[in-house]
Amino acid sequence: MASYSEILFGRVVVKNGLVTSAQVVECMRHLRGRTLDEVMVERGYLTPDQARKAQRVQALLQFMRAEKIFAKILLDRRLVDARNLRRAFNVQKQRHYKVRLAALLVEAGFLSDEQVEQVVDEQLVRLAEDTARLEEAGLDGAMTDSAPDEDLGGLETPEDLDSSAMKQAVGPQGLLDRPRARTVPLRPVAQIPDDEPAAPPRKRTMIMESRRLPAEPAPARAPARAELPPPPGEEGGLIGTVVASRYLVQEKVGEGGMGTVYRAEHCLMEKIVALKVLNPDLVSSKQSLEQFRREIRAASRFHHRNVIQIYDAGEGEGGIFYMAMEFADGDTLEEILQRQGDLGVQRSLEFFRQMLGAVGEAHKQNIVHRDLKSGNVMVVKDKHGDDLVKVMDFGIAKIAFEDASGTGSDIGGLYRTQEGIVTGTPQYMSPEQASGEPVDYRSDLYSLGVILFEMLTGQLPFRSDTPMGFLGKHIVEPAPAPSSVRPDLMLPQILDEVTLKLLEKRPEDRYANAGEVLRDLDMRCSGEALAASASAQISAVATDWRGSSAAPAPMPAAASSASAIQAASSARSGRAAPLMRTMETHAPLASEPLPTPGGGSSSRSPLIVLALVGFLLLVITISTTVALLASSSSPSKAPDLAAAKTLLEQGKWREAAEALRPLAKEDEGAKELLAQAEGELDRMRSLERADELIGEFNAGKAGKEAAERALELYRAARDQRDDPELAKKIAGLAARLEGKPPATPTPSKSPEPSPSASPPRSPSPEASQPVATPAGENELLAARHLLQEGKLDQAEAKLKLAAEGLPAGDARLAKLREQLRAERLAERAQVAAAAKRWAEALQRFDEAIAAHPLGPRKSALEQERAAAAKQAAAAKVEAALGEALAKSEAALLDLDLEQAKTALAGLSPAQQGEAAIKQRRAAVEALSTLLAGWQSARETLVSLGKDDGGDPADAARARVKLTSLTEPLAKLVDVGLRTKLSARLNQDVAEAERLENHLKAKREQSKSKQLRLFDAQLLEYRKALAELKQEDRQVALKQLNAAQDLQYMSAYRRGEVKGPDREFVDDEVSRWQKRVAVWNELKLPSGEYPVLVRNEAKSKLPERFYVARHELTCEEWQRYLRAKGKTRPADWPSDGRQPVRTISLREAKSYVRWLNSELRHVSFVVPDEAMWNRAARGSSGQAFPWGDAFEDWRSGYSAVADVGPRPVGSFREDKNDLGLFDVVGNVAELTTTRRDGKIVVCGGSSKSTRSKSGAAARTLVLSGKESQPTIGLRLFAIEK
Repeated sequence: MASYSEILFGRVVVKNGLVTSAQVVECMRHLRGRTLDEVMVERGYLTPDQARKAQRVQALLQFMRAEKIFAKILLDRRLVDARNLRRAFNVQKQRHYKVRLAALLVEAGFLSDEQVEQVVDEQLVRLAEDTARLEEAGLDGAMTDSAPDEDLGGLETPEDLDSSAMKQAVGPQGLLDRPRARTVPLRPVAQIPDDEPAAPPRKRTMIMESRRLPAEPAPARAPARAELPPPPGEEGGLIGTVVASRYLVQEKVGEGGMGTVYRAEHCLMEKIVALKVLNPDLVSSKQSLEQFRREIRAASRFHHRNVIQIYDAGEGEGGIFYMAMEFADGDTLEEILQRQGDLGVQRSLEFFRQMLGAVGEAHKQNIVHRDLKSGNVMVVKDKHGDDLVKVMDFGIAKIAFEDASGTGSDIGGLYRTQEGIVTGTPQYMSPEQASGEPVDYRSDLYSLGVILFEMLTGQLPFRSDTPMGFLGKHIVEPAPAPSSVRPDLMLPQILDEVTLKLLEKRPEDRYANAGEVLRDLDMRCSGEALAASASAQISAVATDWRGSSAAPAPMPAAASSASAIQAASSARSGRAAPLMRTMETHAPLASEPLPTPGGGSSSRSPLIVLALVGFLLLVITISTTVALLASSSSPSKAPDLAAAKTLLEQGKWREAAEALRPLAKEDEGAKELLAQAEGELDRMRSLERADELIGEFNAGKAGKEAAERALELYRAARDQRDDPELAKKIAGLAARLEGKPPATPTPSKSPEPSPSASPPRSPSPEASQPVATPAGENELLAARHLLQEGKLDQAEAKLKLAAEGLPAGDARLAKLREQLRAERLAERAQVAAAAKRWAEALQRFDEAIAAHPLGPRKSALEQERAAAAKQAAAAKVEAALGEALAKSEAALLDLDLEQAKTALAGLSPAQQGEAAIKQRRAAVEALSTLLAGWQSARETLVSLGKDDGGDPADAARARVKLTSLTEPLAKLVDVGLRTKLSARLNQDVAEAERLENHLKAKREQSKSKQLRLFDAQLLEYRKALAELKQEDRQVALKQLNAAQDLQYMSAYRRGEVKGPDREFVDDEVSRWQKRVAVWNELKLPSGEYPVLVRNEAKSKLPERFYVARHELTCEEWQRYLRAKGKTRPADWPSDGRQPVRTISLREAKSYVRWLNSELRHVSFVVPDEAMWNRAARGSSGQAFPWGDAFEDWRSGYSAVADVGPRPVGSFREDKNDLGLFDVVGNVAELTTTRRDGKIVVCGGSSKSTRSKSGAAARTLVLSGKESQPTIGLRLFAIEK
C-alpha cells in the first residue's frame, strides 16, 4: 500500500500533466525504501526542478486538507459559520499560507485557545481517518478525492506548479521550505526476494512485561529481512526520521515489552505526540494489521480525561507499526511507587477513583484493557496543579492476542501452552486471564485490585522469582489483606474488604462493574468511616501488643480506700479524678520487682519492700486527707477563681481557660489568668505544629523550609517560658540544619530531683528520715506525678532520665510510656476539637482510647469523644444549612433559578423543615417568573457590551424591562435576599442607561468614519476592476468576494450608502455571482477550465465565448461512450491522452448535446470557422504562436512525421498567447462551416504540409468523409 504523501505526490504530477497514472503506478512498484519523486527523476519522467515544484504543491495539498478538516469540525460544532471561514481562508491565502486557520480565528475573537486545543485533538483523529481512507483508495481514489469542503462553497487547493500562489506560498514555520527529513530505510516483507533464506519457525514467546524481574533471554532468531537498520529500541533507531510521512521523531522516552515510545511532532499540525512503535511480533500478518487498525480506531473514538487519547495508528515505512497518542509529561505510577513506597490512604483512593472512572467508561464502550498495571498509569498535573491520572494502552493486549490466536488454532483464551503467547503482565493478571479462560470487564477489575493493593502497601500481593510463579499464585493462592502485609500502616478494615473483593478468584464473586466499586467506595469509604475503621484497627493492634485486655491486678486495700476518698473529694469540688491514674501514680504493683541500682533485677529484702510500700501508702493517706479538708472548706459550686488557679498550677491550660472565661467578664484578675492560660495554649499548639513539621521533614515529605519553620516555632515557645528540654531540641535541630554533627550529651551526674519528683515527707519523725532509692526510681515517680498533673513535656523528660537508670525492658517504664503516648493523642484531640476540626478530633480520640492503659481514663476520654461527636454532628448540620443557603443565594444573584432549586433539594427532610430553608424556598418560587425577564434583559446588555455597533434601541428596551421588575421584587419576604437583589437590579438598570447613551454617541461618531472607509474601499475596487485584463474562475471568485465585502461594511448595512454607489455594488455582486455560476458549469470532463475569448471587433461572433485548452481526448470521449452504452473502436490508442479522431460531425454534435443536458448558464458547441480562427490566432492575430512564419523546430513535426498524433499538450512551443495548445498541428479540428457542400476542417495535422498548418490552414472534406485519423475536435462554449 502506497503512503499518504506518495499518493498525493502522484496526484499532483498527474493533474499537472507531467506524467500519466500508469507511470506513477509503475514507479510506486519500485520504491524499495526510496521516495516517489526520487524514482520518477531516476527514470526520467520528471526533471529535478519539476520534482521540487511538485513536492511544494504536495506539501500545500496536505496542509490544506488538514485545514479543511479543521474547518469542517468548526462547522459541525457550530463554532464558526461558513462565511467567516471562507473569509479566513482568503486571508490565509493572501498571507501566503504563513499562518494557520486556528491562529486567524483566535486573533479575530471567534475561538479561544481552549477551544482550539479541543478541536485540534479531534482534527488529529479525523486526519488519521482521512489518511487511512486515501491510502486504501490509492492513486485512483486520490484523483477523484476532495477534502471535505462542501459546506465552504467549493474552496479548492491550488495544484498548478506555476501558479502565483505556489510561488509565494511558505506555510507556517516554513512548512513548504522545510528540508525533507530522512525516512526509515526499510523494505516491506512483501518485497524480499524469493531467494532470501526463510526465517525459522516461530518459537514460543511470552509477551509479558515482568516488573522488578530480569528479562528472560529470548531464543535466537534468523533475520527475516535484509538490510535492516538498528531496531527502534536500540541507539539511533528512529530518532530524526519521519514515520508515516507525518511524525518527526525527536527523542526516545521509554521502552517496554509492547514496544518503544518516542516523543514526536506532527509535521502538519506542529503538535507534540507520543509515538509508540510496537514490537513486530504483535502485528505480524495482514489480518492482524487490519485487526490492529480496527481496535485502535475504536480506542481513538473513546474520550475521557483520565485516558491517554489515541490519535492515529497504522503501518509506516519499512513495515513498522506505530500508534500516535497524547503526550503526557509526568511519571508512571510504577515510578512513583518505587520512589515513595505506599501512597497513603487518601492519595491511593484519589488515584483509584480516577482509574475506575476511566476503565468504567471504556467498559461502557465495550473496550477491555487486558493489561492494567502501575506501569500503564501516568500521573500528570492538570491546569490547576492537581494530580491527574491517565490510563494508557487500551486495546493493545487484545490485538496481541488476536494475532497470536490467528495462526490457525483455536485456543479460546489468552494463555497458550504450545507455540503460543500470554499477553499481559504476570504480576497483575486475573486468574481467568492467567489460566486461558475467556475474560471480560471483571478481569480489569482484578488488575485494578492489584494496583490498589500496591498503592496502599507499597508492594504486590504475591511474590515470586519467575513469571510462571506469579501466574500460579494468581490462580490458586488467596490474596492477603493489605493490613496484614503492612500492619505498621494501620490501614482501615474497610479498604481490606474492598481490595479483597476485587481480588476474588472467581469473576462472579467480584464487583460487577467499575460503577459498583465507585458506589461502594462513596458509601463505605467516607472520611468518618475510614477514621472509625482505622481506630478499631489501632485498638486491636494495641490489645495484641499489650498481650491482654484483662483488668489490672487488684490494689492493696489501703490504696483502694485512698483512691475512693480522693474520688469523692474531687466530685465534691467539681473535678474528676481518675482512680486508676491515682493508683498507678502512687502505688507500684506488688507483683513488679524493683530494679537494682546496677540496672539488673534481683530479689530484695522483704523488710525494705514493705517499708517502701508503707511509706508510699502513708503519703497517699496524708494527701487525700488534705484534699478532703480543702474541699470541705470550699463552697459546693462551679469552679471558681481558686480552682482555676489550681488548674493553672497543674498545667491544665485548657480546663483553666474554660473555667476562667465566664469569670473574666467581671474580674480583672480572672482576665489576667485567662490571658496566661490562652498564651500557654497557643504555645502548646505551636509546639504541636512544630512537631508535625519535623515529622514531615524526617519522612521526606517536606523540605528544609518545614524544618526552618519548626525551628522558629520552637524558639518562640522557648521565649515564652524557659524549658531545658526544648532548649536541647532547638540546639540539635539548629546544628542539623547547619550541617554540623549533633553535640554529644555529657552524662549527667545524679541530677537534682524536681520538687514534684522528691519523695513526699510525712509529719511523723520516721517519715522525715531520707529513704535511699535506686537510680531512676525518683525520675519514674516524678514522671507519674507529672502525668497525673497533665505536664506531658516534663513527664517525657523524666521518663528519659528514668530510662538511663532503670534496666532495659522495665515493665513500669513501658507502661508509663504507653500512658504518655495516649495522653499525647488525647491532647491533640482536644486541640483539634477546639479548632473545630471534628474529623481529626474524633480520630485522635479513638486512637487515644484504644491506646490508653488505664480503664477510668478511657471512660473519661469516651465521654469527651461523645461530646465532640455530638458537636461535630451539629456543626455538620449547620454547615450543610449554611452551604445550601449560600449556594442558593449565589445562584439567585446570578439569576440561575434551577441551580438555586438544586442547592435546596440536596438537604435531608429534617433540614428542609428549618425556618430559613422554608423562607428561601418561598423566595425561589416567588422569583420564578421575575428572573426569566431579568435574565433576558441581562443577556441583551452583555451582547451590546461586546459590540460598539449595537442598536441603542435594544439597550432602551432592556432598561424599561429591568425597571418594571422593581415593584414585584419589593414584595419579596426574605429581607436579606431582597436587599442584595435590589442592589443588583439597580446596577443593571444603570448599566442599561450607560450602554444606551454610549451606543447613541458611538453611532453618531461612526457615521462619517464608516462612510469614509466605504468610499476608500469602493475606490480600490474600481481601480482593480479597471486593471482586470483576463478573466478565469479564480478571478471571478476574487471579484465576487471583493464585491460582497463592500456589502458587509457597516456603512452599507446601516443604509448610509445610497444612490449610484449602492446600485453599482448590487449590480457588481449580481454580475459576479452569475460569472461564478458560469465558470462552475464550464468545468470540462478533463477537470480543466476553458479560456475566455473576448470579441472586441464588430462581427457576428459572440461577445464572449470559451475555448478548451486542448483537443478532446480519447479518455473524455470514452466517458460519453459508456454513458451511451457504446464500446470504443478496437483501433483506438491505449493512451487516454491521445486526441480523439475518426469521429463524424454528427457524433461531435451528439457529444455536445450530451454535455449540455444539465447546464443552465452555458452551452458547449462545435465551433464555426470564424470562432475557431479568432481563438487560434489569439490576441496578436498571428498565424502561428511564435509569429506568421512557420518554424519546423518549434512545431515538432519532424519528430512525428512517421508516428502520427501525440498526446495532447506534447508540443510546449505550440501554445498561443491565450494558452491554447496544438493549434499548429497534431490533428486538424472539425467546424460546422460548410463550403460548396463540404465541411471546413481548420488547422494543420501531423500529416500536413507547411503551407497547410497554423491558424490559416483550411481543408475541405466531403460530408460523411470527415471521420479520418488526422481529424479531431476542440470544444467551444457560449453563454446562454
